[in-house]
Amino acid sequence: HSSTVWSVAFEPGGERRAVTCSDDRTIAIWNAGGQRRTQLSIASRSPCGHDRPVLSVSWGKCGLIAGGAGDNSVRVYAPTAPGKSPESGGSGGSGGAGAGASGDGTEGGLREVGAVVSAHDDDVNCVAWHPTDHGLLASASDDGAVKLWTVRPVGSSTGE
Repeated sequence: HSSTVWSVAFEPGGERRAVTCSDDRTIAIWNAGGQRRTQLSIASRSPCGHDRPVLSVSWGKCGLIAGGAGDNSVRVYAPTAPGKSPESGGSGGSGGAGAGASGDGTEGGLREVGAVVSAHDDDVNCVAWHPTDHGLLASASDDGAVKLWTVRPVGSSTGE
C-alpha cells in the first residue's frame, strides 16, 4: 500500500494468507512465508471500486472478501487465482465489475461480485462475516447504524 493501512483479516481456512485495505483505495492479499511463516509477501493488490479510503475488510469462510469504505458502500469480492485475470472468472460468485490487478507485477486479484453503493448514510468503518452463517455479512457505520446483509450465491446482496 502507499498510504495508511486500516484493517487486516486472515483467510479463514488456515492457508496463511491475509487481506488488507488502505487509504489508497486498494485491497491487497498477502502470503505468509519464511521459516516461521511470519514474513509477508504481496500476492495481489487491486483497486477495488471504492472511491474513498477502504476502512475495513473481512475474509469469510465462504471464500469471499467484504470491504467497507468512506464512500458509504459495502462491496464483496471473489479472489481470483494466480494466472487468471479478474474478468475471466477465478473463484467465487458471478457478475459485477472487475477490480483488476494494479499492474505492479503481482498475480491474481479481485473480482467484484456484489455491491451496495449507498449501504449507509456515512462512512462504513467495519464489515464482518458471521462465523457460522456464511452468507450473512454485518456492516457498521459512522451513521450509528449496524446492518445485516444476506449475500446470495449469485453475488447480489440485500439489506435486511
